[in-house]
Amino acid sequence: MAIRAAVERWDKVLIAVETTRESWLIPEAMTPEVRKHQYQRDLPMIIETLFSQFVHAWNTDRPDEDSDLHRVLEPIAHAIAAPLDYGRAALPQVDPMMAAIAEARSELQQISGPANAAEVVDDIEHLLKVTVLVARVSHQGSTKIVDDELQARFDAINKNELRGAKYFDLHTFQAVEQPSKTTISLQVLLSMIDPGIATLAERMNPFPDETYPPIMKQFAAQWVVNFYTEWDEHFRHQLALAHECKSTEVRSDYFADLGKMRHDYVHNRGICRNSARNKVLKWYRKGDIMIPKHANYRQLMEAFPSEELRTLKPSPVTVQRQPVKANADPELTRQFLVKAENLGITKDAALDQALANWLTARSG
Repeated sequence: MAIRAAVERWDKVLIAVETTRESWLIPEAMTPEVRKHQYQRDLPMIIETLFSQFVHAWNTDRPDEDSDLHRVLEPIAHAIAAPLDYGRAALPQVDPMMAAIAEARSELQQISGPANAAEVVDDIEHLLKVTVLVARVSHQGSTKIVDDELQARFDAINKNELRGAKYFDLHTFQAVEQPSKTTISLQVLLSMIDPGIATLAERMNPFPDETYPPIMKQFAAQWVVNFYTEWDEHFRHQLALAHECKSTEVRSDYFADLGKMRHDYVHNRGICRNSARNKVLKWYRKGDIMIPKHANYRQLMEAFPSEELRTLKPSPVTVQRQPVKANADPELTRQFLVKAENLGITKDAALDQALANWLTARSG
């Protein structure tokens, strides 16, 4: 089956088509008799207006041909690609396409079961790119606030007008005169997010290495922590299902490197320590402040182990046993230990059985 995120993504595309169709004004007027010589132009424009979101998604994000998602969506593509009849009204030609949309939306909700490896890997890569994009442009909002304030200051100077110090209100999103619990000094904001005065050479370089403000470390931490957590707690298990192995057997140096980076962001304030030992994403030396450069982001995309994850050959790994961090009733503990000894099995083996039986009894 398709991964749930992909199903939801395609459902949004189909909803957008339906919404556009509902807003189509007076479709009955779109006929060769009414439009006359303009109909040759108007009919393709109507089809493009209604179905462009689906067509663009189908051409750029087409599901794997062996997937349920492809099976459900392909009839829509065929319906839209059918030759147009310029002797007929638009509405009867659009109706079959909309019927295919409605049928697909119904079938999307019925898709169930594990996704294949290709689908999981595609969704991991989509999440990586969107997460990184959001993190890399998120600072632009705060940068615009600073730019607007600087422009207002320069305008006041040019007009020989007095402009007092301002605060930015995080509640109203406006510059204000008086401080409050929801304000921050615009000068403080400027100092924290502005990289400083750039040299001419740096301004000519669209990705200057030396002008990243320290606050960019925070945005990098957000995408690394979020993306690695999704991998470790979600996608890794889905790949294990697809490859019919244990999640501990799904390993990748690429994701191991991101794990080290996550540890440094969370536990070492974004100062490189563990990630100095990275094997693939060798971006920092020990003690570096972890703000990725443009070249780092390019490598992040190009080094993504798509083929490795699709064709994974699981190999057994030695898993270190872990203690159960819990306290039990003393009498139950005594009986448990006595029973294990009487049966001639180790406490570890007995605990494994007890945990497995408890989970089985509560499955579903």
